Amino acid sequence: MMPVARERVPLGRAELWAALGRSGGQDDVDGLRAAVAAALDAKHVFALGSARLGLFWLFSEVVRRVGPGEALLWNYNFFAVPDMARRAGLDPVFVDSANDFGEPSE
Repeated sequence: MMPVARERVPLGRAELWAALGRSGGQDDVDGLRAAVAAALDAKHVFALGSARLGLFWLFSEVVRRVGPGEALLWNYNFFAVPDMARRAGLDPVFVDSANDFGEPSE
């Protein structure tokens, strides 16, 4: 399995438009969402200001639809992920996972 780089790779709105093969205006968020949806063949695309906000929204939707409970999270995680789960009303539970998703980690 190829290792995944953990560095932050900034991708601005103009670069995203270019990657999608489109030329949209800087303030055309609806157009950007439509282009991403078309490129991914997705029914819904949400544009949020940060990954933390996205995590909080996602976990909040789980609590709203299913109710409070546990969020099973990979044992190697960034602190914001369990923090957003807690803030949304879930109890983070870390599971030990394999490095190659087949054998237990040592």
